[in-house]
Amino acid sequence: MKYLLGAYLLWIGHICFAQHPCQEYFTTQVKPYFYEETIPLSANPQEYRIIMVGERHFVPINTDIHFALIRSYHEMAELDVVFIEYPPSISYFIQQYLESGKEDLLVKAFQGAPYATYNQALFKKIRLLNQKIQSPIQVIGLDLEVGGLARPKEIIRQLAQHFPAAKAQKDLQSFLVTFEEDRATASTQESFLRVYDHFRKKRKKLKKSLGNSFIHLDLVMQNLKNYIPVNPDEMFDMAFQIKRDSFMYHNLLLIEQEQSFKQAYLAMGATHVEKLTDNNHRRLSHYLAYDPDSPGADRLLTARINYKGFKQDAAGYELRFQEFLDNTGLSEASTKQLFGSSQSPIGVVEINDPSYTCEEKKTFDTLIYLRAKE
Repeated sequence: MKYLLGAYLLWIGHICFAQHPCQEYFTTQVKPYFYEETIPLSANPQEYRIIMVGERHFVPINTDIHFALIRSYHEMAELDVVFIEYPPSISYFIQQYLESGKEDLLVKAFQGAPYATYNQALFKKIRLLNQKIQSPIQVIGLDLEVGGLARPKEIIRQLAQHFPAAKAQKDLQSFLVTFEEDRATASTQESFLRVYDHFRKKRKKLKKSLGNSFIHLDLVMQNLKNYIPVNPDEMFDMAFQIKRDSFMYHNLLLIEQEQSFKQAYLAMGATHVEKLTDNNHRRLSHYLAYDPDSPGADRLLTARINYKGFKQDAAGYELRFQEFLDNTGLSEASTKQLFGSSQSPIGVVEINDPSYTCEEKKTFDTLIYLRAKE
């Protein structure tokens, strides 16, 4: 019995005092950075065509990290487009803001969305960067129309000037009156398909006349052709979430076909960046990594942001980041050791060692650790 007790105590001691199996690898591999510095997530930034970074939404510091990475990859490689987890009806107005500087367009982009200041911050930074560089970065939304239909209605209403024929004008007006306070009704889909037919016939002329705005309009029309949400509650169902990843992937394929890019940065929620082998719910990253038609197969870099010591989101709600998005199980003290300096609030860890056995090996290529200011 005493031998069993001794073994048990040794086991408890091992749990309490032994170094976490990931900690040694992390400690030797971590690269600390300041936000202002160039932040490479890999030894060769030009090696990857698609860089996906997963976040916990609405944490204000995300803006700084995303922008630092976007600027870095533009400087070091060929980054020319940023894909965002918003519908193209939002990026339609974002792109117009980037080109004109009219802030009312940025306000319109996120009208009715939560955390307006948070949502606008990244694009203000990108516009300032675009003013300093020769090849401006474009921003395109990949998502389904998940933010209501007020923006898509306004965009489609603007097609009236391009549809001079009486039949097209009549079909357009018939579509616009099918809504009830910007909510689709049972007749909206059928009515939209008639408008889509006019759009399809005018597609080449619209592409020529609308310039950079066309790709956003094209995505709006393709999204609505395939899916118009009639019941807002279905957006919270798992079936809808599965549909979102599939549509975001097909939207990206459409962009690649119509407007090929050199290197893309994807700012996404953490779950969409997981390369999990789950055929019941393939994430966007899984499509990009394994689908034979993927424009990023073998040239995809995935990263997840891990947060330590952050207390609030953009609305001031309390959060528990010492536990959230941290499958490595490292303690607060262990995580602080990873940064090497209290002055470097970001640490990047590449998972490129075949002996590394922690959970993220299968789902992420890189981990980004953030520590709140003390």
